[in-house]
Amino acid sequence: MEFNCYDVLEVQGSRYIITEKIKYNEIIPKADQEQAYKAKPSMQKSPGDYWHEYGLEAVEGTDKIWVTIEYNDNEWCTVSRTSYRKRAPKGFTLHQIGLEKVVAVDGDSGASVGDRAGYKEYQLPCEGGASVFFEENWFKGGEKMFAEGSRVQLVNIKLCNDAAANAVRKKKRNQRLKERLEGFAMAIGCGALFLMCLVSWDSDLTWHGIRGTFGFPYTAKEHMHDTSVYYTKTDSDNEYTSSLDPVSTALELIDSLNGGY
Repeated sequence: MEFNCYDVLEVQGSRYIITEKIKYNEIIPKADQEQAYKAKPSMQKSPGDYWHEYGLEAVEGTDKIWVTIEYNDNEWCTVSRTSYRKRAPKGFTLHQIGLEKVVAVDGDSGASVGDRAGYKEYQLPCEGGASVFFEENWFKGGEKMFAEGSRVQLVNIKLCNDAAANAVRKKKRNQRLKERLEGFAMAIGCGALFLMCLVSWDSDLTWHGIRGTFGFPYTAKEHMHDTSVYYTKTDSDNEYTSSLDPVSTALELIDSLNGGY
């Protein structure tokens, strides 16, 4: 089972919208810092196994949850929330350990393709599934993240396609598009302001002044081509003749190349 960003799901009776979708692959430990994530075969996924992690926001309220679905599990998923615990609660035992790599990202996410983390999953068997506790140790930046929740049957996760769900989906997509356009416009505005500051320092707001600021000065050949004082022979594009006397020609060229144009 796989969903997309901005799908509206009913999770255990409450509605949420997917704002983030991350795909992970299991990888084989290599470097010395990764040796701690080796485990017994019964506690490891196989290299190449993948799963999707969805970040969801409540349609009503402020609740945020994670839903994790493995590609080869058609019966169960994990529903969890960020935890402030730094270790598994009493009674939980290590269930799975390994290394994950981000291979795809969609939506508003802090993850990037190529990010890697070591993870540990602890479980406490209970009626109707199991309580779970996750620990992730991200190699980039050394950040640690913790989450806790429970195993939930997939029949309790439903995709909503009614009018209300479609309205929520459309609103969220439009909001995200607006944020991206505003960010793009701000970037252009900052770039234009930066360019104006650079040019104003040189007090030359001409196109040639801007070029010179960035290391592309106006050449004598360009000046002669743009000025009616000079003309070329019909059989040559590189030999120019001036209609001025030699002294006036020299002064005019010196003035133009020093910023007169």
